[in-house]
Amino acid sequence: MKNEKYFIALYNDGKTNAELAKLFKINVRTVSKWLAQLRTENKIKRRSEMTIFKEKSTEVSPKKYEVHYTGMITELRNHINSVEPLKVVKSTKKHKGDTLIVQFSDWHVGRKIIDEYGNILYNEAVFEVRVQSLIYEMITLLDRYIKRGTPIRDVVIISTGDILDGQGIFSTQETLSELSPPFQVMKGVHAIQKFILALLERKLEVYFYGVKGNHGEIRVNGRNRDPNANWDLMLYLILDFWSKTILKTKAVHINYSELDYINFKIQGWKYHARHIAPMQSETAGGKAKFLGWAKRHEFDALVYGHYHHWGVWDRSKVTVFRGGSLTGADEFAETLAEESDPIQMMWGCNEKRPLTFFYPVDLGKKEKKKD
Repeated sequence: MKNEKYFIALYNDGKTNAELAKLFKINVRTVSKWLAQLRTENKIKRRSEMTIFKEKSTEVSPKKYEVHYTGMITELRNHINSVEPLKVVKSTKKHKGDTLIVQFSDWHVGRKIIDEYGNILYNEAVFEVRVQSLIYEMITLLDRYIKRGTPIRDVVIISTGDILDGQGIFSTQETLSELSPPFQVMKGVHAIQKFILALLERKLEVYFYGVKGNHGEIRVNGRNRDPNANWDLMLYLILDFWSKTILKTKAVHINYSELDYINFKIQGWKYHARHIAPMQSETAGGKAKFLGWAKRHEFDALVYGHYHHWGVWDRSKVTVFRGGSLTGADEFAETLAEESDPIQMMWGCNEKRPLTFFYPVDLGKKEKKKD
């Protein structure tokens, strides 16, 4: 055997057969043969006779192992059973209350929508039914659900435009209209009046913020000659006139912008509302515009409409709300390859969060997909 003295020294130092095999690059069986030969020659002792192996031995008898295993399971069971429910300490600080935020967007009052089979999907009569249902559903949610769990101190209504369908926005639009713009305006005014009056009955202060939609524009030869010649603005002006000269209450505040956007605060959070923004913010162009506006206007939340299908998401710490429509499916939604029910949105905001709860108020008929 080569390196016999080195081999014996390692053995006496407490190396196992496996360790010796690895050091000498041989298999364990060869190690066993070498050890047997060395014992025959009385050059080494058996491991059981060597003190170093008695101290190093960690073998556990089956009985001891079973006791150890049973004790471990018992300890684990006791540890799991010791967990107690989380105790919520009630805050002594009085809750100042949330602000209820309601978004009105893309009602398109006066529009007539017919599908490819000649069925009327939306017209003046359908609008009347849906807007009444909208007001009822929102007030019911407020009374039966929201206020029971969250104190509401005031209400903010955000109108992101296209409340009216307008005229001359696209060719042949007049063939799809049932009402001329002035009558569209009054239909929209009456609906919003009813909602505001219902809120005042509940002793809630109301803040209204409105921006112009593209359908509110008054166009000549296909062009918008004056940015402020806008039917949405006319609706806001009438609401302002009604509030100041008829209601004469300090509990209603009507605000609107002659620009394409409006900035305002809700419980300290900076909100930015406009009619049109990119459909989503995941593309490079969409992200650049969202973050560019956020840098310019320094807002915490962005609210817009236009695309007739709703969504809520986060874009780099900006909470984004994209409103739905009252029309639901129409030719515009079809060009976007979108299918959406008539939905308007409402949510909560308090001093700690720009979004505390959220309800998409569905005015359509939900049907499960068939198997």
